[in-house]
Amino acid sequence: MESLLSQENSLDVTGISPADEQELIDQIWRLRPQVVVMNSSLLFTNPASLLNRLDMYPHLKIIVINETNNLVQTYEKQSFLAEEHIGLAAIVRGNDLELAYKTAVHLDPAQS
Repeated sequence: MESLLSQENSLDVTGISPADEQELIDQIWRLRPQVVVMNSSLLFTNPASLLNRLDMYPHLKIIVINETNNLVQTYEKQSFLAEEHIGLAAIVRGNDLELAYKTAVHLDPAQS
């Protein structure tokens, strides 16, 4: 993966081989990447656990690649205030939160 990504001039690629999750976290804090690309065979961590442990690094995106079937999965932390039930429902359905919030505000009788 590293050699493939290094061919892109617009990417600054640094390969690491951490022994465990804590070493991976330490490297992420040291390097401050915008994106972490991981092989799915990395057994000592999972993306949800990693994002949870890196709560002070809210804009990190994790890409997991399964080299066996070429499946690519992306993970990123998203925080929001669910001020309206319709906003939460929109997120569960995968709809646009901004549109859902505008709709919720528009439908609020207190706003009329």
